[in-house]
Amino acid sequence: NYPLILSFLLTRGADMSIQDNDGNFPLHICAGNGCVETVRILLEHRADANCMNRRWQIPLHLCALAGKDRQLFPYSSKKHESFLAVSKLLVEQGAYGNLRDINDDTPATIAARHYPGSDFFQHFVAILEGLE
Repeated sequence: NYPLILSFLLTRGADMSIQDNDGNFPLHICAGNGCVETVRILLEHRADANCMNRRWQIPLHLCALAGKDRQLFPYSSKKHESFLAVSKLLVEQGAYGNLRDINDDTPATIAARHYPGSDFFQHFVAILEGLE
């Protein structure tokens, strides 16, 4: 979550199409960590809000975990508001909230599994439905 460094790298031609071993693009990593400003910068530089990793997940799928998977994202935000803000940015840029991953999960089903009935889940679904 270093927006100034990210901006510097992107203005000097950093490649946003590079993926890690799981097929995650930089946008997946930033979304999964709840990094609002870095997600905003990547989207401003035309990162694809619907880019898929090897598990057919888009960044919204990783937002739905909201920091729950510390093994995958050990430095992620502890604030659910960060993940909601990232989700809203992604939806505003055309992310499809109804896409299913290889486990047949949508972002909403992942959020429901990890945060059933919580305020986070309710706000997350409202964002996916364009209500927030």
